[in-house]
Amino acid sequence: MSGDGAKHDEMVASALKELMKEVDVIVLAQASMARVVDGLSEGEKLVPILASPAIAMKKLSETYFK
Repeated sequence: MSGDGAKHDEMVASALKELMKEVDVIVLAQASMARVVDGLSEGEKLVPILASPAIAMKKLSETYFK
């Protein structure tokens, strides 16, 4: 809420890394969190991470461009 995007991303990345040790999949509810996933290395992505922007674009593509 302070407008510090870098701090936000750092906090989300840290939380994701910890959470991946405990769950089988992560679903991000906010689009602002989705950009953090791109900053993680493939080795850091221990479980599938689903984010609304990617899911929405896939659905739009399937619906309108098939």
